[in-house]
Amino acid sequence: MPHHPTLKKIIRRPVPQENGLFQNLSPLLQRIYLSRELTSSDELDRTLAKLPSPWLLSGMDELVNHLISLK
Repeated sequence: MPHHPTLKKIIRRPVPQENGLFQNLSPLLQRIYLSRELTSSDELDRTLAKLPSPWLLSGMDELVNHLISLK
């Protein structure tokens, strides 16, 4: 099967004024986070406590029941 690469479009986003939130990060990360309109460093928190519950995923109950039935 031939490989056909997917062309991706790069969208340059406007960058708001520096708000002092990300001064301890590299200029590249500052630009990325500001252009994505992050307003708090809490939005970068990816600790386990901040992750949404997996039980909020659709079909989770069915999947768990299926896995239990495989025993």
